[in-house]
Amino acid sequence: MNPILELRDVSAAYGKITVLRGVNVSVMPGQIVALLGPNGAGKTTTLRVACGAHPVSSGQLLLGGRDMTGVSPRDLARIGVCLVPEGRGVFPNLTVRENLVMMTFTGRSIEEIEDIAYTRFPILGKRVSQTAGTMSGGEQQMLALARGLATDPAVLMLDELSMGLAPRIVAELYEHVAEAARRGSRCWSSNSSPRRCFTPPITPRCSSAAKSRSKAHRTNSATSSRPSI
Repeated sequence: MNPILELRDVSAAYGKITVLRGVNVSVMPGQIVALLGPNGAGKTTTLRVACGAHPVSSGQLLLGGRDMTGVSPRDLARIGVCLVPEGRGVFPNLTVRENLVMMTFTGRSIEEIEDIAYTRFPILGKRVSQTAGTMSGGEQQMLALARGLATDPAVLMLDELSMGLAPRIVAELYEHVAEAARRGSRCWSSNSSPRRCFTPPITPRCSSAAKSRSKAHRTNSATSSRPSI
């Protein structure tokens, strides 16, 4: 069985500075994969490469065994690759409903998207007309995750989902991640805190992002440590 998403010997750079070198990561159907490592290890860049938002210097991005290297983020999003970026990833000057309207590009109606979002996160149903930037950090992250889940993604990537949030909110968010995996989405989460990635009911397969060689060069190595759900 082919991985639903695979990075094969990927390198990437910012200008002349190489930040990823020889990255090999795969996400199999039904898996939750955690990418762990300290700040600056290349976790965000790895996810940006996987969704097409950052170009590779060498190597391949494959989806379902097909080479998708160089395909635009827009086209990858349309076929089911979704990134919830670090820092909430909502439009702060738009209302909750307007943020959800932005996800109708998938072909789903706003009514369907709102039904999914408000069923999973009832608090958002009480904030429909509220500007996203005036909500709490936890509510903004719920909105960001609701936007991603509403697209029914084939691959859901989460960059520092738990950053700055209370443990109770983190547990609730990861429950929805686990439910998405049970429904068939493949989830890939990056986090600088291993403890938070193992918030029940999550038991992900882990890949580590390890710094090596020099400040300008970092190498990522995949190491399986715990089973997928």
